Amino acid sequence: MSAYGRLRIEPAVEHVMEHFWELAGYFANTIVFFISGVIVVQRGIVSEDIHWDDVGLLLVVYVALHAIRGLMLLCASPLLMRMGYGFDWQTGVALGYGGLRGAVGLTLAMIVEEDQRIDSYIRSKAIFLMSGIALLTLLVNGTTVGYVLRKIGLIHVSEAAQMAFNDRCQELETEVEADLAKILEHNRFLGGVTNK
Repeated sequence: MSAYGRLRIEPAVEHVMEHFWELAGYFANTIVFFISGVIVVQRGIVSEDIHWDDVGLLLVVYVALHAIRGLMLLCASPLLMRMGYGFDWQTGVALGYGGLRGAVGLTLAMIVEEDQRIDSYIRSKAIFLMSGIALLTLLVNGTTVGYVLRKIGLIHVSEAAQMAFNDRCQELETEVEADLAKILEHNRFLGGVTNK
């Protein structure tokens, strides 16, 4: 929303609008992934244009995308540091490794897939490679990003924060056990049941 439009919306309405657009974005992503999954199975994986060599090409493209993203961040880092974004090497690694390649790329690949002016061989390759990149991003990057962030020092929980968390967990456990004891004591159907 532009700065001009923000002044015309009440804060309570702005909060609701943010939640609405977040939900709309979630639904749009879900629809894109569902439709692209159907198209990939129908035309990408089962296609006679896709061979085992293409899996190797997929892995090369996956590595190349990481290298390109890293190079782009390296070239833009002086500008980002001067603009006051707090950009350092840890942030660059997190941006390079954690960057998602999914819904937008899949949408573009589906557009290519539906364009009959493009050769069917290229259409099948485009949808296969993009869906493979999205899958590898989810499986490899998504499952290991926590490990990478811990290794570069971006995820660090102080001892005081960990102690506060443990204390709160203990308080919650005590409250839940007391509430459960009350429920078991006053419920005629659960008489005689223990929470131990």
